[in-house]
Amino acid sequence: MFQQPSFSPTADELYWLLDSLGLDEPQWIVIESHDDDWRGIQATWVGERLITVEFREGADAEMSEFPAVDVLTAHQLILGCMSNPQDWVSVARGIVPELETSAFARSAEESIRERLSYDYSKSGLSVQVAVLDYVKSAEHLGVAATPPLMINWGGLRVTPGDVWAVSGPGRVSVVVERFAPEQRHGISISSARPGLGFDGMTNLPEVVLWPDRGRTEFVVDHDGSVDALRISNVFLYGDGGSAHVARGAENSALSVKVASADERVYHCNYYSTSPPTFDDLVFRVIRTG
Repeated sequence: MFQQPSFSPTADELYWLLDSLGLDEPQWIVIESHDDDWRGIQATWVGERLITVEFREGADAEMSEFPAVDVLTAHQLILGCMSNPQDWVSVARGIVPELETSAFARSAEESIRERLSYDYSKSGLSVQVAVLDYVKSAEHLGVAATPPLMINWGGLRVTPGDVWAVSGPGRVSVVVERFAPEQRHGISISSARPGLGFDGMTNLPEVVLWPDRGRTEFVVDHDGSVDALRISNVFLYGDGGSAHVARGAENSALSVKVASADERVYHCNYYSTSPPTFDDLVFRVIRTG
């Protein structure tokens, strides 16, 4: 139980609270108003990734219930109510039709397709938590979520990392078109087998490229054992001796534009850029051999 505003979780923290219901005791959370004992929200786990949300706006208001909604819907209901001082019923009714599709109105296939096409830019979640919700929701709906994982974000399709199939020995050129030196934002090219080469080094499982004002073009080779290149953005986290290459955190992700069979353009978001713009780092990867 927590009181608003004495503790107001972030959107990601609220998601983790809801996603963990049912794993241990208690199986519910209660959010109470700091000023009105009759005003509050309760979320109760009722099954795998299913939560019943109940709320009352005050002593004179009726209890409203949204039974057995999925985790994201429960998250959006609670976040919407916490963000609005009044008229929770209208807020909730505006959220539920968008996320929850009536089984009587649409087929199961249409319901699944609509749920997995949700625009996560409206969720308040970080990109990485949004991807996690997409994977868990797909699994719950019986849909295989295979790499590269793509979610809708505004008008973009974004992913934690791209997978580009290759065959035989070859070479790719990386041309950086935009970067912010203060962000320590880099590019990872990796493979399942240690078959990459860069700047005289060979048999590497991963190459990390750091663009700077003195170098914005790179060449990476791969031998015949490599059947796919995994491409993602990374960042340097920490200072001095504790600095390390990090990835897959907060809003770190990229969108991919396939320019041709041999060229792709990547628009990357730095982990701390919020809201995401996917314009912090832009680079092209071109197969040249």
